[in-house]
Amino acid sequence: MKPTPPPFDTELGAVLRSMAAEGSPFPEFDAEGIAAARQMLDAAASDDEQLSRQGFFEVEDRVIPGPEGAPASHFSSAAPRHPAACDP
Repeated sequence: MKPTPPPFDTELGAVLRSMAAEGSPFPEFDAEGIAAARQMLDAAASDDEQLSRQGFFEVEDRVIPGPEGAPASHFSSAAPRHPAACDP
């Protein structure tokens, strides 16, 4: 399950424009740039079949509840299906 990214905080716009004017290495880091970066990451995202490397790894998605009122954390873990096969 893919988490929904937080919305862009429009109040940061002035700060990001100021950073860009001062030579920030991330001048495209505005609402549109963040949206474009998110699209690139989505396009590059791997599915469980790719992550498992044809079954070598066991992939599991997990959700850890956050503190009361906070969002949950989503992550994937991958572990060798046959750990002995990894020994040198």
